[in-house]
Amino acid sequence: TFLAVCLWDVASFSLKDALKLFKRDFNYGIKALWGALFLDSSTKVDVLMLGAFTDARTTGIYTFISLASDLFLQFMTMVRSWVNPKVTRTYMDRDRPMFREFLKEQALQSYAVGTGFMALVCVGFVVSAFAIPEYAAYRAGLPSLLVLSFFLCLCAGFFPLLQVFGQIGRPMTQSATYAILFISNVLLNLLLIPWLGMIGAALGTGLAYMVYVLVFLRLIGRQV
Repeated sequence: TFLAVCLWDVASFSLKDALKLFKRDFNYGIKALWGALFLDSSTKVDVLMLGAFTDARTTGIYTFISLASDLFLQFMTMVRSWVNPKVTRTYMDRDRPMFREFLKEQALQSYAVGTGFMALVCVGFVVSAFAIPEYAAYRAGLPSLLVLSFFLCLCAGFFPLLQVFGQIGRPMTQSATYAILFISNVLLNLLLIPWLGMIGAALGTGLAYMVYVLVFLRLIGRQV
């Protein structure tokens, strides 16, 4: 009887612990999920809204140009996969002032890597537009490429840090920053595309990323 009671206690405690961990992880995942949806949606706001306000040719040209930002963001995602483990280890092992210094170092390194990669992408697109006869139509989108690239380079240091709030146990803060990025992207594109067309789309998206960076800096100073 004593052995049966002990086994029952072990099983019940294990079940309780498992349910507790499941509830914790489920709640964390839900808090982070809705923000991820906003982040993914933000990458195509400019193309979709440009299609709503302009003609098919303009949208097609800008879609080609937006591939540059897609390449950049995918590259920075690769960088983030390398940075993320270091962020987690450093947050667990060091005090907060040292962690803030670590984030600054990572941002500076990411600026160097990101701007270099973006420069190569721009050169490739410009050479393609002028060297390949079939791509001549895309020359009209090069000013938009320069505007978009300028803002991506300004924000390059922060793209590998997109998941920092989630890594330090602040999934709602992370989701809130993604929501701000999405909303500002929609509003700025809505304001600028009817006025400036392709350049308005690039400018709206670039400014939305700047808004995200400013919000990120404000919140990271409070929570770290």
